[in-house]
Amino acid sequence: MGAGDNRHGGHHERSADSAREARLRMTPQRQAILDAVRSSHDHPRAADIYERVRTVLPGIAFGTVYNALHALADHGVILQLSFGDHASRFDGRIDRHDHALCVRCGELVDAVAPPPPDIIQQAAAELGFAVHAYHTQLLGTCAACQNRGDR
Repeated sequence: MGAGDNRHGGHHERSADSAREARLRMTPQRQAILDAVRSSHDHPRAADIYERVRTVLPGIAFGTVYNALHALADHGVILQLSFGDHASRFDGRIDRHDHALCVRCGELVDAVAPPPPDIIQQAAAELGFAVHAYHTQLLGTCAACQNRGDR
């Protein structure tokens, strides 16, 4: 579930983003939704993005936001992160990276240390899989919840 390019790099990466966006008709609504996702660092849900976009486009419908998010994710412009039965979260950062989710408050943060490549290779060999992409999800309790005693 990760892309191989890095948006935060040089010209080649920005060109790849532009190519993805060019394959998707970028309406003013989709652009506002994309801007809201890319400017967020909290991995928002569709409802959160809807509230943020409504400040710019007051008449936008929730269905428009929901459908646009899925179209943007389907075209690789943003990431859609699923966590079981919970609402999907969206990430404007499309380079390969992992996440840590607090099981108490729902905080979702980027994990800075990816698993060692040999672990991925070992798991792939044991399963007989040719791994094309992977995404590690760390589940636990964030520091704030630990400090509140919500373990």
